[in-house]
Amino acid sequence: MGTPVSTPKKQNDGQVPGQQNRQLAQTVKSESTKKERAMICAAIDFGTTYSGYAFSFAHSPLEIKANYWPDGSIKTPTVILLDPDGRFHSFGKEAMDKYSSLLHTKEHKQWFYFDRIKMVLYEKGTPLNLDVTIEDKEGKPMKAIDIFTMAIEYFVHQLVATVTDKNRLDGLNFTPSKDIHWMVTVPAIWNDKSKLFMRNAAVKAGIPDDMLTLALEPEAASLYSRNNISDARFVGFRYILLDAGGGTVDITVHELNEDNSLTELYPPTGGDFGGTDVDNRFLQLLNDIFGISLMQKFKSDCLEEFIEMMSEFEIAKRRFNGTGKLIMKFPASLIEMYEFESINTCEHALEAASLNESIEIKFGRIYINANVVKKMFQYSVNEISNAIRNTLNKVENIQKVVLAGGFSESQHLQLVLTETYGFKLLEVSSEPSGAVLKGAVLFGHTPGCIVARVCPRTYGVARMVKFRPEKPYSNPPDKKITIDGKDYCDGIFDIHIQKGTKVAVTERSDIKEHVYFRPSLFVSNIIVEVFASDSLDPKYVDEPDCEKIGEAVIEMDPMVKMRSKIMVKLVFGGTELELVVRDEVRGETIKTFFRLT
Repeated sequence: MGTPVSTPKKQNDGQVPGQQNRQLAQTVKSESTKKERAMICAAIDFGTTYSGYAFSFAHSPLEIKANYWPDGSIKTPTVILLDPDGRFHSFGKEAMDKYSSLLHTKEHKQWFYFDRIKMVLYEKGTPLNLDVTIEDKEGKPMKAIDIFTMAIEYFVHQLVATVTDKNRLDGLNFTPSKDIHWMVTVPAIWNDKSKLFMRNAAVKAGIPDDMLTLALEPEAASLYSRNNISDARFVGFRYILLDAGGGTVDITVHELNEDNSLTELYPPTGGDFGGTDVDNRFLQLLNDIFGISLMQKFKSDCLEEFIEMMSEFEIAKRRFNGTGKLIMKFPASLIEMYEFESINTCEHALEAASLNESIEIKFGRIYINANVVKKMFQYSVNEISNAIRNTLNKVENIQKVVLAGGFSESQHLQLVLTETYGFKLLEVSSEPSGAVLKGAVLFGHTPGCIVARVCPRTYGVARMVKFRPEKPYSNPPDKKITIDGKDYCDGIFDIHIQKGTKVAVTERSDIKEHVYFRPSLFVSNIIVEVFASDSLDPKYVDEPDCEKIGEAVIEMDPMVKMRSKIMVKLVFGGTELELVVRDEVRGETIKTFFRLT
């Protein structure tokens, strides 16, 4: 670790002349122009529980054409089905229906059924790389990157077919690889590796790297909602956009500018307290009633009924308003299984769980008292409420809190937040389930509508400096390494930008380059290792809150003098971090998004 080496000079030593900065800006501009020339902007909203796609043409960007599925919804369940050979078979409701038929014929064991896979990219403590696996309903593992790739590939094919079938493109020289600017949505609170994973999957699915943009979900929802927010009619209007999805809740804070563009005022926040947490607590309630082993058997042997039960709960969950009972269809097969296995009645199970006063199961339905349902919602609702409160305490003069995302359609969530913050402050986006999807299309047409973002972490490059034994505090002995007889202190975190810094999206050419050198004349290449930290001022790259997010390998000419410079800049302000490395001698510039290995 630690190459390249930087001399202990000031960061602005060796800065490139303005002409070279302008050349880099021109390169960035030409790449942006390629996307701007695209005939179509298409968005894929890959959600934890539901997914969908939409697009619009460059000549009429506001005429967004979303795909509405056979049930009339703008999204379909995020379910992927593979055949026994591991090949893609179907997605969404089609996959669910096929799997149900396989259950009837007892053929499902050999197939692969995946749902709610997106949370693997958020789970804390999970080392994220291209070899990470996820398990299907039967516990069979497959590489996550392959499942994500197949899902995105499905949407790519669906969207291209929709464009060519339903729109008159005869006579137009339409080529999907160059005429579509693709937007793939990701939670703003995802770390850099999770975003890189999604980019890898999208590129593997056939989306050209230079025609792909990752759209941050709360930003997209904010763009879609901004013109429909009541009272949002003056420059300086500030609002919170809270995107409450199935897996995660994302919060961003925007200020309206004179040209109707938006400035981010605070780093995105949120967490894994979306609607699926309520689902999990409903399942825990059933575990308490019927026992974990029987619920596992029910899910395994009667998966069709289990899926139908969870679909019923999703509808009932959104309709529940905090009063009365939650009423939904309940699978008779679960009751029959319990009574057969335990030789007891369902009433006995409720009594044993001390729930006979608050829950009834009869005539194929379950009736759950409001106080029990509220407990299912309590964690998610409290976390969302606290997240709003924390943001209000951090940013002054917020005029509105706008809710978007599927979970924001929950009447109970809306009522609790209205009671807490007042109806004048709280507002629900129009078509909340489609706000991210349609907003991503708008963002693709006008990426400049977000003019500034706030850096969510501290970013920098690992470097070595000359070891100074007289300064043991800044040169700890355990970081000493020797190269060609010279002692260096390894693993220094050379900060490029600090957490909380506001970065203008369009001012990339003004980002300062940092100067590095190779440590030895005999080194044929150097590795630029990039790290991120949640700390404001990290000293070393191996500190607990530091994470390596990528690297670039630079080939060195052995005939060039050792002190030849490598100029490095990390480009912020976009939805992803970019690395730009320039070899001073060769004059070559490498501009790249990182890749997972």
